[in-house]
Amino acid sequence: MTVVAAGMMAIVAVLTLACADLGHVLVARANAQSAADAAALSAVQQLAVPSGPSGCAVASEYALRNDASLETCEPSSGSAEVVVGVAVEVGPTLLFGDGRIAHAQARAIFGAG
Repeated sequence: MTVVAAGMMAIVAVLTLACADLGHVLVARANAQSAADAAALSAVQQLAVPSGPSGCAVASEYALRNDASLETCEPSSGSAEVVVGVAVEVGPTLLFGDGRIAHAQARAIFGAG
């Protein structure tokens, strides 16, 4: 009976660690989406009302402010629309180690829909 109990405790411990890792990854994914949204909005604002650097340069700055790195920035020619992609490092996880990256993409359009 004690072997079964020890096995059950090990299973519960592994499941607990997996749940903690999942929560960590989901938070990183939400942070990546927030960074992508901010980058896309800042880039489209710069395209709509130019005031200095390019929209993609502004998007990169906003991504960095949100602890993310800009992966893609695709402004549409002829319109105030931009699609950006960012990456956020997840950080150390308990079961799966380091080096995980959360990716997110956002699209912003300026003008009447």
